[in-house]
Amino acid sequence: GELTAEHFAAQHVRQIFVANKTYERAVELSRRFGGCAVQFGSFEEQLAECDIVIASTAAPHFVIEPAKARADVRRAGAGSCRNSK
Repeated sequence: GELTAEHFAAQHVRQIFVANKTYERAVELSRRFGGCAVQFGSFEEQLAECDIVIASTAAPHFVIEPAKARADVRRAGAGSCRNSK
């Protein structure tokens, strides 16, 4: 996850949303990569705004359910970071 975010930041992508188990770590990483920290419990609200989603976790289950991802792909939307960095 971090290496991928580092690469995207180096390519000057328009927006990087960062979610983590702890919001403090998401804030730390978002500052490092020039992104926007989001609460892990509400990261799905950002999915419709994303072109690429990288999920790096040791969870034994889907973090993003396939049906939810498909629904978000269908939704059009562009927004901006609503959380402070």
